[in-house]
Amino acid sequence: NEKIRFGLSYTRRIQRPNFDQLNPQRFYIDVNTSALGNPDIKPQYGHHISATIGISRHFNLNIFGQLFDNVITQSPSIDQQTGEKLMTWDNFGKLSMRGINASLTEYSVYKWLTINIYGSVSNVNTSGKDYSASRIFTSANFNAAFNLPNDLKIELNGWGQSGIPYG
Repeated sequence: NEKIRFGLSYTRRIQRPNFDQLNPQRFYIDVNTSALGNPDIKPQYGHHISATIGISRHFNLNIFGQLFDNVITQSPSIDQQTGEKLMTWDNFGKLSMRGINASLTEYSVYKWLTINIYGSVSNVNTSGKDYSASRIFTSANFNAAFNLPNDLKIELNGWGQSGIPYG
């Protein structure tokens, strides 16, 4: 059907650590902050599944799930005597997300006004050796394009998101 589209997707992904994340030499960011790689970091693995429905050419709805193992992240620590902040690369644990996205794209409200709207709501769970958290994560953005005479265009954009538990 030209008006309705369906999609189903599964991928397994691997993210290997890059050179900076593996390099055990201290890198000074400023006088009080340095970063240190970790040659023992393991690759991060991810599983992604999604189901999408598109209605007309403007509206899309997506339900998704993601699971990550050995999440690569930086762990901050502070030397209590010197006050120096050290950022060390490490494998954190697991991160999972389940949620829904909706978008309305290139929708002409009037001949002179076109809008794009995107919204997402997810349940995010993180867990490591000494840490576990769960949170609802939301994000949204909006774009309006006003077409003016003489091929001029004015755009209005907005974006926002809630905090996400990570590491």
